[in-house]
Amino acid sequence: MVQRAVESHTQWVERLHPRLTAPDAADFVVAAGGKRRSLSDPGPGVDLDWFRKIPQSDE
Repeated sequence: MVQRAVESHTQWVERLHPRLTAPDAADFVVAAGGKRRSLSDPGPGVDLDWFRKIPQSDE
């Protein structure tokens, strides 16, 4: 049962990843019921130091 759940989640991530990294990703998130935010003003309770700790890719 756990393996099926992981496989299901993997399929959804594979489907959503291109949409969440596309240039119109913010519009997609808003259309899905999300809120538009910026890193310069992310809203209350957001720890920007967490984002700074994420290693940058070598691309």
